[in-house]
Amino acid sequence: MSDRSARPTGGNHLSKEEVALRLSKRLCYILRYGAVKSGLHVNEHGFVPVEELIKLPMLKWHSKEEILQELSTSISTRNVNRFELLEQNGEILARAVYARNFEKAPVSTENQESQIDSLYDVCLQKIMDNLNDYDLSDFQDEHTIRIMIYRLKSQKKLNMKGLKVLLVPTLEHLDFEGLYLTENIFKLMWNNCPNLKELSLKNCGYIVTDTILIQILKKLPKIEILNVAFCNHLTDKTLETIVKYIPQIKELNLNKINNFSEEAIIKFLSSTHKLKRLDVYNLRTTEQGRVKILQYIRSHGIKFICREFENEDVAPEMPAYL
Repeated sequence: MSDRSARPTGGNHLSKEEVALRLSKRLCYILRYGAVKSGLHVNEHGFVPVEELIKLPMLKWHSKEEILQELSTSISTRNVNRFELLEQNGEILARAVYARNFEKAPVSTENQESQIDSLYDVCLQKIMDNLNDYDLSDFQDEHTIRIMIYRLKSQKKLNMKGLKVLLVPTLEHLDFEGLYLTENIFKLMWNNCPNLKELSLKNCGYIVTDTILIQILKKLPKIEILNVAFCNHLTDKTLETIVKYIPQIKELNLNKINNFSEEAIIKFLSSTHKLKRLDVYNLRTTEQGRVKILQYIRSHGIKFICREFENEDVAPEMPAYL
């Protein structure tokens, strides 16, 4: 029987729940990382044709109806849709809503250990060496732009000239960790990247203050994930700023900062209704405060990282930086 809908879905040894979980994991891998590697056509916005998707060997045990159902209804632990469907010119397209970071398609070579740069890497380096010759303002491949930012940062060659080219509206995720930043760079960021959803200013030094954060969050109201770990000039005022300008915050990293009070953290927890993870590893707490915090984070399903909490329901491990 060749009809796809007549195939067994995942084998008789698996329950329906296990089959659904397996399908969700496979779709997450393909639509976040493996689409290009699997030979699918990926458009500039990360969408792939569903008709191509369902033909992948990895999904052969699932019917088209099951796949479409999972794409339509799958909800993440953050309580948001994992996938997005789009009908365009009579064709159904699908993509992962977040965390798209496509792996390159493998190049077949006799020596898999070859140190020869791929054509992709050579072209990328050529562009990075001549950034001033390019206008990337309408370039839709966020992944490639993020790779260039990361590589230039690693090479200690990321400067204002380069950022004027690389900071574009396409960017939704930006990692400035450890960079020497200036107010001009911040202005460039909030003017050129209005769609930022994730921002890391980890270990960016004295420039990251309560005052500058007010300006950043006023200009970038879509941020959902913020990492300001090691930014030791921040105080309770920052928590008020976050609640005021980005109440939709889902993940916040305040690790290695000693300036936050227990009272301010408790107030912050009760004021942010979409928060799923808070890292305040250095926070000093009282017994009464711990009781309040535990009650709140348990009832709202928040991952709370603090060295003074040992309860395994909270976070027994060392902090994993965002």
